[in-house]
Amino acid sequence: MSLLAEATTNADIYSKPRDLIINCGNTCFHVNRAVVCAKSSVLGTLCGEEAPHTMITIPPVDADSFEAILYYIYTGDYELEGEGAGDIGKYLTLSTMGQAAEDAVRRFADTPFAVATTPLEDLYKHAYIFALGDHYQINSLKLKATEKFQAARKQHHSISPTDFLEIASTILTSHGLDLQLLRTELIAMMTDNLHLAQDEDFVKAVSTHPVFQPFIAPLISALAARSALPAANSNAQTLDSPRDDAQLDALISSHEEQVAALRSSHKAATEALTRSHEAQLIHLARAHDDAMEETRLSHHHTRQATIKEYEYDISDMAKKHTTDMQILRASFPTRKKVGEDMNRLARQIEACRHCGKRPFVYRIEWQSIGFLARCTQCGTKHGL
Repeated sequence: MSLLAEATTNADIYSKPRDLIINCGNTCFHVNRAVVCAKSSVLGTLCGEEAPHTMITIPPVDADSFEAILYYIYTGDYELEGEGAGDIGKYLTLSTMGQAAEDAVRRFADTPFAVATTPLEDLYKHAYIFALGDHYQINSLKLKATEKFQAARKQHHSISPTDFLEIASTILTSHGLDLQLLRTELIAMMTDNLHLAQDEDFVKAVSTHPVFQPFIAPLISALAARSALPAANSNAQTLDSPRDDAQLDALISSHEEQVAALRSSHKAATEALTRSHEAQLIHLARAHDDAMEETRLSHHHTRQATIKEYEYDISDMAKKHTTDMQILRASFPTRKKVGEDMNRLARQIEACRHCGKRPFVYRIEWQSIGFLARCTQCGTKHGL
């Protein structure tokens, strides 16, 4: 039973306080928390266990479509435009942030919302509301949106390839949502517009675009079944009518050509995808091999450079050591003679001038001013 029907037996449902504000972009909806959260577990989770008179913020969506969801929650139905569109003003108040609040209230209080302005926009809107119903976990709204999508689809007897591709891409690229019901309707829309299968650009787009790959198999099966039905009817009429064998063969040949064309397009698309994937794999493999070779060469060059640097350092150290040893060996005679001269001069000192120790016992030291003889007893320095 819809909330609108329940309202006839529970008249106070709409008199309950509007104790929840749903902030949707720049638009705020004032609603009854119990009514809304009872229908949507997602909104109930956002509300949590907080006290009444709270505000929750939802991700920005089309305000008109979200209003349609709220109208459905209250009444069990929604409309996009026309006389059937509901007046949501008596169920909830609407306000916008800032100066535009009063204008928004007047606009929505007395005027049904209208969002469909182009011949195919109602299909987009019903698909969008279906997706919102899946996001907010309102299964009954998904069924209602599917029903309205189906009704709107049947009103469009001829859909251009561009329009179909736009609607299909909108439905097929909605990842994370359970849109299987709408995808079934999408196949029905295709079989209702068989002229699309005769458009080469359309067939190529559907066959090669990655988005449509999961859609190809059920689509071809549906087209084959739809094509076989008139052929079977024609064959039955042929058997009952006084037609010759040539006419029967022509009908069979026409049907076989249609099936062969579909199979050929599917085969061509599959081969194109296979070639594309193989080319991508080859490109990736070559790029990986090039990167590995570049890394290997870089490591090899770095190691060789390090080894050469070490060899240069060792060679320089060996040369320096050889030179130092040569200088040291060459200085031995000079150092010996200098030591003998210093000892001769020190022995001429009879006693320490400070402690008076005799004989003068000393050790030779080198200072910045020259060689000195230091007394071993008191440490007094004596110039030489």
